[in-house]
Amino acid sequence: PSDLDEQDEQDLSQSYEASSESIRSASYVLLKQPQELKSDLHDEVIAKLDKNIIVEQELKQQLSSPAHTST
Repeated sequence: PSDLDEQDEQDLSQSYEASSESIRSASYVLLKQPQELKSDLHDEVIAKLDKNIIVEQELKQQLSSPAHTST
C-alpha cells in the first residue's frame, strides 16, 4: 500500500507541475497578444487561470497534508 501512496504523490506533483506550466503559458500568451485581441480573450483566459489557481491550491493542500484520507 505504501507504494500506492508514493505513486499518488508522484501523480499529484506531476499534475501540479502541469497546471503551473499551463498558467505560465497562458500568462505568456496574454502578454504577447496585441491590445485589441486582449480584451476579447481576457475574460476567457482569466476564467481559465482562476480555475487553474483553484486546482493548484487544492493540489498544494493535498501535497502538504501528510495522510491522504480518501475513502
